[in-house]
Amino acid sequence: MTPIERDDLILEAALEFGPECMYDISHTSLGNTLHISTRHRAEATRIRQQVPISWLGLNTVVLYPTYTLCEADIKKEEDICY
Repeated sequence: MTPIERDDLILEAALEFGPECMYDISHTSLGNTLHISTRHRAEATRIRQQVPISWLGLNTVVLYPTYTLCEADIKKEEDICY
């Protein structure tokens, strides 16, 4: 896969599944894999319902930080930092 093909797939994923997530493609032991990083578990659950296990020949993995369960937890972290 060329860098241009990779960038095109990442852009297509962002357009199809939403721009609020971070997308990356890497070659893993399973083959080429689309990694979707979300901000919290609730968002990961929503994205996982939209994203198929295999998308355009890529395996898909949805990631989220284990310490952030929902949007309210992000607000609490921001309040603590300021």
